[in-house]
Amino acid sequence: MRVLHVNTERGWRGGERQTLLTLKGLSSRGVEVALAARRGGRLAEAAEGEGVEVFPLKMRSGANPITAFKLARIARRFGAEIIHLQTAHAASLAVIARLFGLKARLVASRRVDFPVKSAWKYNRMHLIAAISGKIKDVLVEGGVDTERIRIVPSGIQIDVSTPPNLEESRKELAEYAPVLIGTIGHLADHKGHRFLLDALPAIIAKEPSLRLAIIGDGELRETLERQASDLGIADHVLFTGFREDASDLIWSLDLFVLPSVLEGLCTTLFDVLLRGVPIVASDAGGIPEALDNGRYGALVPPGDARALADRVVAILRDEAAKKAMTDGAAEWVRERFSVGAMVDSTVELYREVLG
Repeated sequence: MRVLHVNTERGWRGGERQTLLTLKGLSSRGVEVALAARRGGRLAEAAEGEGVEVFPLKMRSGANPITAFKLARIARRFGAEIIHLQTAHAASLAVIARLFGLKARLVASRRVDFPVKSAWKYNRMHLIAAISGKIKDVLVEGGVDTERIRIVPSGIQIDVSTPPNLEESRKELAEYAPVLIGTIGHLADHKGHRFLLDALPAIIAKEPSLRLAIIGDGELRETLERQASDLGIADHVLFTGFREDASDLIWSLDLFVLPSVLEGLCTTLFDVLLRGVPIVASDAGGIPEALDNGRYGALVPPGDARALADRVVAILRDEAAKKAMTDGAAEWVRERFSVGAMVDSTVELYREVLG
């Protein structure tokens, strides 16, 4: 089985992490894989470091015929039986590449619960891998044929160990504040950081020694820093920027908060669950599925700063609630959201599409 993966993103976010994990897992199972990606991008460099064959693909736009022609040529050169499109732009390119003789079977992953802009291209895939039931619902609502959709949840590596510099990380993030809450994610509007900042004054009124660590970077950083200043809470907020050791920093937190208004599944939640840190999160997208509908984390209405503040304070003060939501959480992740489970489901999907 020869599978060419295509990822059109420039940066490194959850989808690129999942692409790399999938490539590594498939290769370990004897599937011959290659990657078409942006030259010099972080995903291309990481894949090459793992021994994956990488074909540079110069991206112009999602519907550019020159790029589509080059994709068809790469697929023929690699001898791809299946092309796995990891982004929406990649799916567009593959559809156009049919005009240039692309014969491989097409599989597309859908990781975001944004409304579908083009059901037409997804209905030209042989199968679609949605990472949550919510994303499947969004696809169907957008006009995608339900018979083409399979649910393949994202996965994470389960080998978790306490970092040796835990005390130093706590000092860095909290500056000796006795209560530390945090969130991890790209600083984009759908992640809902602005609602968490809006909630913070009410939280600080009840927990004056609390500090918030916002881990990640993105286009809204300056806007969010200005919001914190305008709210008079800048001294209580630390913007760390992008951190390679983000998963290790989770150990330092007393509570993890995910205020997203749109979210496919969010594998960071699995990292948090494995580390036994309690969670308050929005009832949005695939988040309830990740938390077993609130069993392993408290859910609040998305975009509701008051509800978010009330729940954060309540959970911080309720040791029994924290214990209830963390007991069994690691086992939940190991059973359902490991890389191994994700790769097994992907292989089954490939066999179906070739069958």
